[in-house]
Amino acid sequence: MRSVSRFLAVPLSQRSLSLNGTPSVRFRGSAVFLVTRAGQLVLVMVLTVLFTSLGESAGPFDGIFFVPIDLGTLGGTYSQVAAVNDSGQIVGLSHTPQYTRRAFSWTQAGGMIDLGTLGGSESVALALNRSGQVVGWSLTAGDTRVHAFLWTKEAGMIDLGTLGGSFSVAYAVNASGQVVGASATAGEAAHAFSWTRAGGMIDLHRDPADGRFSLAQAVNASGQVIGFSYPLGRFGASGWSIRSTGHRRPGRSISLLATPSARLRQ
Repeated sequence: MRSVSRFLAVPLSQRSLSLNGTPSVRFRGSAVFLVTRAGQLVLVMVLTVLFTSLGESAGPFDGIFFVPIDLGTLGGTYSQVAAVNDSGQIVGLSHTPQYTRRAFSWTQAGGMIDLGTLGGSESVALALNRSGQVVGWSLTAGDTRVHAFLWTKEAGMIDLGTLGGSFSVAYAVNASGQVVGASATAGEAAHAFSWTRAGGMIDLHRDPADGRFSLAQAVNASGQVIGFSYPLGRFGASGWSIRSTGHRRPGRSISLLATPSARLRQ
């Protein structure tokens, strides 16, 4: 049976050999690889290469080889990576033997572990921070709703709830554990949200009844949130403000920045 999984490329010394005993190819940068197994044959395909050639300008990766490490699966035939932190912890999704998707965390010491679900059959990890906190989405009991989650080694998977609607998805988490993403409101409009342990989930729209779509994609250590809205909207909540980084063009999405304790002025 053919199976597919993602793997990690790690740097070794110039004299190192690849996993099959042959010299590795030397590059500078990073790459995403796909491993396809068919019986005993292992085929490695480079999907994205951000490397520069060996003969170009010198850089910190000169003289370093990269070799792949297969991260495996949770018993199924497919796994996919989403993010990696500075300590080398990797998160993503893997199929189980039942062909369901499960959020995973992988470390060199512990291998791949199943992060569980919020009571449903599937979950997907999308991001993590330096301390190993993981965010993503999971089906809830009955598989009728999708909720954003925060996973920690100490507490396991925590349901972040919604803004009153049927779904939420977490896309990023900063060093302090602030989570951002998108959630349905009571009117089933998708709004950008920010979540903290102290304050719970807040709507980044000034008006919760605003039917316009928005999504928060990333958050930095200072709590600044970036994302996009469709169409152009001016909104915020709880001392947040949004300022456009684009131009108003009907029917097109724009990029947004939310900063704490600032007010938007025309």
